[in-house]
Amino acid sequence: MDTPRPTAQVLSVAVALLIAAVSAHALAAAQGDPAKDLKSKDAEVRLSAVDALASGTHDKAEKLLVSALKDKDWEVVERAADALAGIGGKASVSPLTKVALGGPAHRVRMAAARTLARIDAEAAYKGLSKKVSGDGAESACDAVALLGPELLEPVSVKSFAKALKSDEDRVRRAAARAVAAVPSKKRREKVDGFLASEHLGVVAGALEGIALRRDATDLTPVMAVLDRERLGDTLERRARAAAVSLIRSADPGLARAAVDDAIARSGSGDHAARFVRLVADLTRGDDAPLSLDRAVTGLEDSLGHTDEGVRAMAVRSLETLGSAGALSRAAKAMDDSSARVRLAALFALKRGRGADESSTRDWLLDRLRGDDDARVREEAAAALGVPGLDGVAASLAQAMTGDADKWVSVAAAVSLGKLRGDDHVDALAEAMNSAKDWRVRGAAVVGLGQTYSRDAMPHLVHALGDTSPAISRTAWEWLCTLAGYRVGRESAAWDTWLEGAGQGHRPTPPEKEAARRARYGYGRPDHDLYAGLDVLVFESRGDHIQNVLAHLGLAHRLTSSNRIPRDEAHPRAIFVANCTGEMSAEDVEQLGWFLRTGGYLFGSCWALQETIHRVYPGVARRLETLGEVLDTVRCGPAAPDSAWLEGVFDGGVRPVYTLQGAYLIEVLQPERCEVLIDSVESAEHWGGGNMAAWWTVSHGTVLDSVNHFDLQGLALATHLRKPEERQAWALDHMGLSWSDWRNSRDEKYWSRATEAAREVRDLSVFRLLTNFVRAKRIAGEG
Repeated sequence: MDTPRPTAQVLSVAVALLIAAVSAHALAAAQGDPAKDLKSKDAEVRLSAVDALASGTHDKAEKLLVSALKDKDWEVVERAADALAGIGGKASVSPLTKVALGGPAHRVRMAAARTLARIDAEAAYKGLSKKVSGDGAESACDAVALLGPELLEPVSVKSFAKALKSDEDRVRRAAARAVAAVPSKKRREKVDGFLASEHLGVVAGALEGIALRRDATDLTPVMAVLDRERLGDTLERRARAAAVSLIRSADPGLARAAVDDAIARSGSGDHAARFVRLVADLTRGDDAPLSLDRAVTGLEDSLGHTDEGVRAMAVRSLETLGSAGALSRAAKAMDDSSARVRLAALFALKRGRGADESSTRDWLLDRLRGDDDARVREEAAAALGVPGLDGVAASLAQAMTGDADKWVSVAAAVSLGKLRGDDHVDALAEAMNSAKDWRVRGAAVVGLGQTYSRDAMPHLVHALGDTSPAISRTAWEWLCTLAGYRVGRESAAWDTWLEGAGQGHRPTPPEKEAARRARYGYGRPDHDLYAGLDVLVFESRGDHIQNVLAHLGLAHRLTSSNRIPRDEAHPRAIFVANCTGEMSAEDVEQLGWFLRTGGYLFGSCWALQETIHRVYPGVARRLETLGEVLDTVRCGPAAPDSAWLEGVFDGGVRPVYTLQGAYLIEVLQPERCEVLIDSVESAEHWGGGNMAAWWTVSHGTVLDSVNHFDLQGLALATHLRKPEERQAWALDHMGLSWSDWRNSRDEKYWSRATEAAREVRDLSVFRLLTNFVRAKRIAGEG
């Protein structure tokens, strides 16, 4: 009998199976054997092996990952600890506990603790709770706090007694956080005691633990904390975070009652603004416990509060809500009797609706033409500077030449240019040639550049000869921007270019440059962000950020007191004011122009009061303290979702601020000024914990940080003795990347504190400045 031949379909399937088998074999060969790769001398190969094992498909994945917890490369240990979260079992608990207690860096220890919480929190607690006193008490307490939410049955917390009475405030805070995060007998009594503690750090730690635990019975005491007559910014943030966490997890009836309570308190009392902010917090996220419509209605009483600060914060909260109903209600505050509240409404509508929305545009025009407060008129003028906005040019031109306040005229001139196009060149050129006040003349030059019109370029060439060095430099910077490359500052050179190669040139405004965000987005090397940017550093007696810039190879210029007017502070640049920041009245006026025409002003320490507050008072100032602030404090994110903090806290980094007679930040207008970083330790020691904050002024932006940048990091970490301790410190507190650590770990300089401080800079805090630069570059302002 004939043997049947395979059909074409059968052959096709057989071939496909053969190809698949060959491909799988080739893929396995390409990926290598994880067991073998974990023994490679190359750390990158071992890291790849850990990633391959994380899928759990290898029959010995857990055993191999546990072995990787002993790797000499710390990143391999961290990665293995993370990988075990998905596949680990009882066999992983003991080795992970050892890492959580004795890992080489805090970030590695916390990776192990997070995984323990996923695998077996009860078993992990037994091992960790035995070590909450002694040398490693803080890390052990931090680890226990991460276990807390996964613990279901009450546990004993007797072992925390010593840590709770520690002389070290960091240990007390960590212990309070841990005990508040776990279930225990008499927990209510313990937590109430923490919240009543005389130690601010213990109160803060308890609130942080409460937020982790999410036990609804904590809601009443947390709300009572928010209702205290005196409650600083640092504790308020943690109390609000705890309240939101509790309300989100509470049963519907309790959640509704808590929301109603928050709304009721937002309309009464001198501290009502706290609950106004809480109402806004409760509307965030997909599982928000408060609807936007209910929040808008609930804030009605606070919008009629007798305190202008409460009304202003209510408007800011409406902006945060962002719904059509919220913004419509914010619009009604445009006629408030307080200029501060009107400014809050202006910013809410500018950012929420945009000035190109017809009713917002009309209100801004109305404020520009007739508000009795110059700062409201100034911000209205700045808000109208939107490319292509119709119906505003005549009013801006009138304000540019006719407003009684010159800063309003300055804002209007820049905004007239920002409308873009050829139509406004003549009016700006006329103002440039006829304005008696140099500030308006200079603003007209900025406006000409902002038109992105080739017709503006001859006028900018003429401005190269201006008697003001800053105006001349501004004209040149804009010519280079419009041309797309740099030509010398001689008028003849530009005349030649305009008549020759530049005849057919048409400048491209930043909003039409699609590649700009990719070019300056997060993750780009620092040198790419700073390339071609003019960085002007104010030399002073305290901080010396120029040393950090020089170490990183970033170009910059120096200026000093009485020199700023002639050292060409132009708004395409960023200006860094070192502590102490003392300067002359002429310097202050020049910086006021620089900021309002689009400059970015960064200050450190004393510069808050000696520079920033003098340039634009009323938003934030120096916090008065009982003595000179000398300290070293750990910090955390006060605005975790802010783009200004990109990279600052990556990997669980906890920046350490060195305070050398520091000027802490007192926020005067919280609806306008956002605190980015705070410190519980600073608040406990000195009465204030605001470490960094930012806000806008007209066309410019201000950022302040209280530290000294040249004294950050290892310079004053004299308690560290071994190279490994300094390396761990740099990873945990300075933002040292794994790759940089790996490339430098064998360098001899780690053995000496002074040499290590010179070679390894604190990049975590420095990233604040880098994000400042990034924002300016993306906006097309530098």
